[in-house]
Amino acid sequence: AVPLLVGIGARGGLDHRPLSPGRAAVSVDPLVNDLVPNSTYAIAHAAWNLLREGEVRVPYAPVPFAAALAAVRADLGLPPAAFPDPGVPTLHAIEPTGPAGLRPNLVVLLEESLGARYFASLGGQPVATRLEAWRDRSLWFDNLYASGTRSARGIEAVVTGFPPTRASSVIKLAGAQQGFFTIARALKAEGYATVFVYGGDSAFDNMRRFFLNNGFDAVIDLADLAPSAGFQTTWGVADEDLFHRVHAEMLARGTGDRPVFLLAFTTSNHTPFAFPAGRVEPVEAPVASPANAARYADWAAADYLERAAAGPYWDRTVFMLVADHDARSDGDTAVPVVDGYHIPAFLTGGPVRPRTVTRIASQIDLLPTALSVMGIAARVPATGLDLSRPAPPGPGHAIMQFHDNQAYRRGDDVVMLVPGRPAQQYRIHADALLPVAADPALVHQAQAVAAWPLFAYRDGSYRADVAPTRVAASAGRPPALPDQAGPRAAGQQRDGGDQAEHAERGAAPVRRAGVHRHRREHALGGREVQPPEHRPEHDAARPGGEREHRVREHEDGHPGQQDRVAADAVGGAAGRVGAGGVGGAHHGEHGGHPRSGHARGVGPQQQEGLRRPCRRNGRGHAGEPPERCAEPA
Repeated sequence: AVPLLVGIGARGGLDHRPLSPGRAAVSVDPLVNDLVPNSTYAIAHAAWNLLREGEVRVPYAPVPFAAALAAVRADLGLPPAAFPDPGVPTLHAIEPTGPAGLRPNLVVLLEESLGARYFASLGGQPVATRLEAWRDRSLWFDNLYASGTRSARGIEAVVTGFPPTRASSVIKLAGAQQGFFTIARALKAEGYATVFVYGGDSAFDNMRRFFLNNGFDAVIDLADLAPSAGFQTTWGVADEDLFHRVHAEMLARGTGDRPVFLLAFTTSNHTPFAFPAGRVEPVEAPVASPANAARYADWAAADYLERAAAGPYWDRTVFMLVADHDARSDGDTAVPVVDGYHIPAFLTGGPVRPRTVTRIASQIDLLPTALSVMGIAARVPATGLDLSRPAPPGPGHAIMQFHDNQAYRRGDDVVMLVPGRPAQQYRIHADALLPVAADPALVHQAQAVAAWPLFAYRDGSYRADVAPTRVAASAGRPPALPDQAGPRAAGQQRDGGDQAEHAERGAAPVRRAGVHRHRREHALGGREVQPPEHRPEHDAARPGGEREHRVREHEDGHPGQQDRVAADAVGGAAGRVGAGGVGGAHHGEHGGHPRSGHARGVGPQQQEGLRRPCRRNGRGHAGEPPERCAEPA
């Protein structure tokens, strides 16, 4: 009995999901979120995470930083002068296609597992017929592809615009828990209120902690929705109950002086596929099936859009609907490109000019597209394309991750990247992948594009500390959010948001509590990053105690499904936990400094205008003196 009680206590109870640091996120201040967990638990959790995953990932082929950067810039189709900041080398300004000065609300409806297989016009079955009726009223994407096959990957793409990698989604990685770029940060810098509404438990996939630490003012989830919900499953409330709250939030917030960004994430189209009776006509037996749940999800989302269209906030709101991923991934190729990633997506609302985009597109394209349609001339590090422009560069491309494997699709050509194997190229014809001779230029582009997010994550250059394009009223501090977000929102809201946002809104500089910027770039000694099969043996034991780990990640709530994580080097891991203590160690990899010791630099190729600036604490990289820095701190 005693071992059983100890096990239950260690798990945190008998709830659907176990105890995790994400449940301790109560504030928009990352330091507060780090102080909440019990110190013994925090250190134990940190040690466990150090053993099961590292932060430095290994690419599919040796690619220098300069080549990786050139590849993503080439896909963007912008001249070198468009990237003025060497510290954030993909930072560029969006040239909006929407009307300037309107500052509309943005409501994103992230639909669980609602793949293109349920849309007749996208080649699927006529299941989601009500949403399909919005085709002529929207900026509609015929050929948009998800970044992965899990919710965490879809959130990563839609909210951050960050490309997929062999690692976990950034919403789970410790180095992205503070100062990471999100669309919430971009809009908060423009004076927007930012809210996340989820029908389930927001601690799942570390959503609560990541969102509150990276630009969201409030999180509303199952605990807030359940008391008034008419229907609930083990996964969350029914989509209609979620959308009732979304509509109420927008009625309260969406017509005021301060614009709103609201992200809503559904749950009904997920096991156990249960939903309220009498809403839709089942398309198959039994009633609790994926297709019937998809039809209900379609009904609930379309019902909300129709109510919103008749409401007072429609004319000044952009709505985006997109699936997080397809319902399943089928196929016998390394990445099931043909049947496993095609998803619906469209933008609608008062400011949106309807048309259909037929080119190949990626989930990461939606972030810059939404900002452009909204007329927001933000500076973003995101590498997606603005699909609202009449003629975006190139034939269109998409990046798709399947466990360790990645596919880079440009037009109908696909390059498959598998660890330890030569790249393979295919051509899509009649919904089939046909092997073709590899084009060295396309293979290099695929390998370089796959390597870039590894550099960006290690160097901390996918950052949110960008200058705002406007200053909000009241000396750059918008008024506090109204108390709309339920009982747990009070501790999450502060006047004008967290301290990290003051500088972004143009207010006087305020010290970032618990946030330490680290720009590191010496660790590789100027060498290319080597894939596992090419790395010298001595790399597995570099000075600083670096070791390689091969680990798997299991997503809570998806039994039997695991994401394989690439070979990782954990530099000085145990020492950092001991030195860092509890602060900043909610995932354990960094101790008290959220990104210390994990960055990999890029060597001499950065000398020509690509070196990173030093830390802003008067020290050099990894403790070097200031005179060793590339430029003044």
